[in-house]
Amino acid sequence: MKRALFTLILAIAFGTVIAQDPSSDAKLDQEQLKVMKVVMELFDAYRALDTARLSAVFTADAQMNRIAMEDGKPVVSRGEVSGFIKWVSTVDKYLDEQLWNYRVDIDGNLASVWTDFGIWVDGEFSHCGVDSFLLLNTENGWKIFELSDTNRREDCNVPDEIRKRAEK
Repeated sequence: MKRALFTLILAIAFGTVIAQDPSSDAKLDQEQLKVMKVVMELFDAYRALDTARLSAVFTADAQMNRIAMEDGKPVVSRGEVSGFIKWVSTVDKYLDEQLWNYRVDIDGNLASVWTDFGIWVDGEFSHCGVDSFLLLNTENGWKIFELSDTNRREDCNVPDEIRKRAEK
């Protein structure tokens, strides 16, 4: 019985990794895959509420930006990644951010990732938007130095396979 339970847990965990694994996308070359693995690690750590893993994907001075509309005008809210990581350490809910439609561009030591996302909190859809990442290829590999996003509750157009994966 213990062995069957262990096998089931491994299968679920492996299935989750495969579902988020960008290597199944034949359009990405090896360097683009390295970039996407850093982005996927961010969200795996986020789901696990693992602040050490979260910290490891960012540069020490990384920035976060939220692009929103207030009174019909675009507004940028800026924050430090350290504040985000501190917030994650206090969360008592299961947070699941799913990505789709990602695009990876690289020029030398600079990479960008643009992707649609949806966030589920304890299995319930919360909001969607676009994440935009800038990464630097450091002596320790690719690291995120800027993350900007949008945030909306309408016009999300979440693909069925993403919704099914998140609402399990």
